[in-house]
Amino acid sequence: MGLESGDFSLDSDTGIGQAPEQVSEKVREQASSKALAGIARARKDESKGKKASDLLTSILVSLLRNPRFDSLIDPVMTLLRANVPAAYVVGILSLVSQEASSTIRKTYDPSLPLLSSEPAFQPERTRFDPDALPNAFRLRINEWISDIFLVTTKDPSFVLSKKFLSEMSVSKTRAAFVECAEATMVFFFDSKNIEVSPVEARSLSAFLLKELESRVAKLNFNEIP
Repeated sequence: MGLESGDFSLDSDTGIGQAPEQVSEKVREQASSKALAGIARARKDESKGKKASDLLTSILVSLLRNPRFDSLIDPVMTLLRANVPAAYVVGILSLVSQEASSTIRKTYDPSLPLLSSEPAFQPERTRFDPDALPNAFRLRINEWISDIFLVTTKDPSFVLSKKFLSEMSVSKTRAAFVECAEATMVFFFDSKNIEVSPVEARSLSAFLLKELESRVAKLNFNEIP
């Protein structure tokens, strides 16, 4: 699973993620409020997951209020407007937040190691090449996939797991998930001085979603502790 083989069908594109536009404090607060509302709705069906929801809520609100992540607000809001559980969003954003990743692992599977370090900033601006990607980046992407899988399958009431497949069968929601993952991936690589085109990021994001669907579909919800 993940980037071990680098065997992807990536279309070439010269487009690079654009610099984030200035986002007002009002927009950040609206995004934060939407995230909180989404968590509140989820709690009606996920009483057993209240503690996890509290932690994920705190992280998501913190990220949305941070100007550094302004370029991610629009795709995040698209997901939240589609009533996608906020846990999914935190899982996607865990690629750019060690706090989110650590919280997910401590909450859902303490046996997993926490992130020890981030891939290093590249001294020279380079184009994304899956075949030449340093191992540290391959490992980080695979950890990211694991984090998203955790939040969609380890919920105590299994509500998120059961919702995942049905929600991702809706084309609009599916597109929003891929768009958010794509924007997060572009943000992540750009922060490491690596240029990845939106088309390449979209291809990887679509692969990520298919991987998650495959794994979730194999679960037996009656046997999960």
